[in-house]
Amino acid sequence: KKLAAKLLLSRSRTTVVIMASGSVEPLQATLGLLILLLTLVLISRDTWSFLPVGRTWGATLGACLMIATGLINPKKATEAVDVDLLAVLLGISAMVHYLQREGFFELLSKPLLQRCR
Repeated sequence: KKLAAKLLLSRSRTTVVIMASGSVEPLQATLGLLILLLTLVLISRDTWSFLPVGRTWGATLGACLMIATGLINPKKATEAVDVDLLAVLLGISAMVHYLQREGFFELLSKPLLQRCR
């Protein structure tokens, strides 16, 4: 028997629908769902007290598990990576890091908070 995998996740007003292309075996669908849920739990928090795993490592672990279990082949995983988007995210992360380190957000928040009062 084959099973079409469909998962519907809701969080506030945002709805994410994940559908498998074609049909998959029930064991593969269950394994994929478990890996997805583990990944979502790991990336739901910045860090975990019992695990030295943050969001980045949680997402990387999920991707590696999907490849290691054969649910997605390495070629398709590589094709799914958007290098341009990664470059933009890296640049934004670097800017935010340096702005935060230099106290820009604290400097900006004080006048804004005074204005709101």
